[in-house]
Amino acid sequence: VWTELLTGELAYARDHGEIADLDAELAAFQIDAVLKAANTALRLGDDSAVAKVRRIVDGFLTAP
Repeated sequence: VWTELLTGELAYARDHGEIADLDAELAAFQIDAVLKAANTALRLGDDSAVAKVRRIVDGFLTAP
């Protein structure tokens, strides 16, 4: 359900020119994976995980 919601939001943003022209379903999967990895990293004490996630997700959403 979460990735379906995220896919829909990404598709809407893409279709309205707010983010890069991307495969919304693939981007949702990638973002979900990065968030799960960040959760693990934070639990293991990596305080830089949030900044890393922001950079990664910005990379997904920004047009090349």
